[in-house]
Amino acid sequence: MEHRPGRRYFAATVMLAVWAIASPADRQARAQQPQLNPGLAPMLRYFELNVSSGRIAAVSDQRDRKLESQSNGKDRRERLSITLSGDATSISYELATSEGQIGYEVIDGREVMLSRRTPGAAGEAYLEFHQPRSGPVSLRIGEGNQETSYEAGNLWSLLAAEPELCRERLTPLLELLKPDWRLNQTALEAEQSLYDSAKVIQSAKLTDWRRLVDDLGDAKFSRRQAADRELRALGRGAALFLTSIDRRELDAEQQSRIRAILHDLSGGNRPDTSDWVALFLVREPRVWVRLLGSDEEDRRRRALEHLQRLLNRPIAFDPAGDKPSRDAQVSALRWQLESIAVEGKKPQP
Repeated sequence: MEHRPGRRYFAATVMLAVWAIASPADRQARAQQPQLNPGLAPMLRYFELNVSSGRIAAVSDQRDRKLESQSNGKDRRERLSITLSGDATSISYELATSEGQIGYEVIDGREVMLSRRTPGAAGEAYLEFHQPRSGPVSLRIGEGNQETSYEAGNLWSLLAAEPELCRERLTPLLELLKPDWRLNQTALEAEQSLYDSAKVIQSAKLTDWRRLVDDLGDAKFSRRQAADRELRALGRGAALFLTSIDRRELDAEQQSRIRAILHDLSGGNRPDTSDWVALFLVREPRVWVRLLGSDEEDRRRRALEHLQRLLNRPIAFDPAGDKPSRDAQVSALRWQLESIAVEGKKPQP
């Protein structure tokens, strides 16, 4: 009978792992990373792949131009095709060897489909990543009749939810057309920014900030403008707060202004920085559940304090306890939060 484990949902709650730059695992992953034929590499200069607001995008400063090149060897067939069209640039890459096939597609600059298929003892092994034009990203990995699926709200959440899996199998493929991307390093730097972000939230005057959000929908234009200016002046603190609120409770004017504020505070459509990635993750309980497993007791204490603020309840975890006890407590808490995510509920901050 075909076995398909249930999909793992990480759209709103994720776990962040410590990724060491240039660790043995990273070096091994880079060593296993497929390489683009040097003859095709010059074509990469005509477009740029970035991650903006957690989503991969392809852009070019050229329009209405199509490039295509291919390479055929004894055991290697490769093709790269690019349709340059500003922020709607499309890319198609195919690689076939005796070890398997890789397909990499970017459609109209926003939709991404990535696949890898290799022969396996139990049948064909495969990996399929999909970023639709909007909505969650997904990753399917399987061999024969065995398959596991993962889903996340954006790429950063997926990388954080399954760090080892993504580092070993997904990231090398994503970086095939951008070898200097260094997604793992950005994730590490984002984690280091999380504690600073938590301090901002802890010291924030949330009542005053909520009043400013209310004023964004005020009947008087002058009051809406004044609230908009004040929130922008708060900078990073405002961004942290605005990413945490449920915008479904706001009217159209408030939602529109908040989108514009976040867009401007993040630098527009520029590539995500580690500080901005931290904004995606600092309000996510499972990030802090993962950090409860830190080797440093001080970090475990700070993670516990922030997690209790997020969930607004005491957490059964002893930062000074022995490792087996801590691991058991973390596993229980992780199971609780995963159950909430699968049921479509979100813990209240």
